[in-house]
Amino acid sequence: MRKQIFTRIRKALTVLVLVSLILFVTIASASAVASPVKDISVKSAKAPIAAFYIIPSSTTPLIINFRDNSAGSPTSWSWDFGDNSTSTVQNPIHTYATEGKYTVNLTVKRDRYTNTKTIIVSL
Repeated sequence: MRKQIFTRIRKALTVLVLVSLILFVTIASASAVASPVKDISVKSAKAPIAAFYIIPSSTTPLIINFRDNSAGSPTSWSWDFGDNSTSTVQNPIHTYATEGKYTVNLTVKRDRYTNTKTIIVSL
């Protein structure tokens, strides 16, 4: 609930800033003599949201297919499988040496934004 409120406030503030910028440019252009009016394009960059799921191998229980399910069009992926192994492949397959619990992290990036998702994998 709190996250939804902050998201709505952030969107409202973004709109307010864009409207203020348009008004400022319009007023400045109207008061300037012989100044050309320029269109200003403001792009809103959204951070990617990391998400993934696993598909265990049906024949070998220590082989796990990791599937990226991230939102926001990430451009790079960084996996930490919790056993000192890593990968930068979007959908890696990883083989664990022994059974146990492993903390798996997926960090996704786009532009200057990053986001990480963590799950515990029990084998």
